[in-house]
Amino acid sequence: MSGLITVRIPDDLQAQMKKYKVNWSDRIRIYLEAQVKQFELLDFLEGKAEGIKRGKTHADSTAMIREDRDSR
Repeated sequence: MSGLITVRIPDDLQAQMKKYKVNWSDRIRIYLEAQVKQFELLDFLEGKAEGIKRGKTHADSTAMIREDRDSR
């Protein structure tokens, strides 16, 4: 299932867009997906920062260390 978003843009912008053979729906969808990922990352990092302030964050760095060593 999918949702529908309607965006009102100025007439001159629409005329400029018509000059190019671009699938604007796909471009906008990709942009929105990237924005959502950024917001999710920001939420995650803010949650981690809150945990660090409270002293309740534990991270296992062994996987990151192994990956770094294997990449050499």
